[in-house]
Amino acid sequence: MSFGLKMADEITRDEVLSLIQRVEDRRRVVWTAGRLLIEDGSLSLISSAPAKVRKSYFIRLRKILKSFEEEGVLLKRRVQFNYGTGTEEAYDFVGSNLQVRKRKSKG
Repeated sequence: MSFGLKMADEITRDEVLSLIQRVEDRRRVVWTAGRLLIEDGSLSLISSAPAKVRKSYFIRLRKILKSFEEEGVLLKRRVQFNYGTGTEEAYDFVGSNLQVRKRKSKG
């Protein structure tokens, strides 16, 4: 489910990690909160929301990215990036010992 269809506090670390891994399988990306929304397809939806709502999404996604940095999944870049969502801390994906929980299919 798209991040923009959820409340900001409902976005899970597993969903973010799954998105990062899925995109990184195809190409290298510099990760920011704004980039997560672009790759998820939620940026236009969230950009049209009131400022307070937009801010809650960015705060939530930045906290998740920071936690991945602390765990060694992401490496913080020295230079900040701007994907049209303001200047943000940027990260590179360096791998993961974390496993995304796969949902068992019924049947």
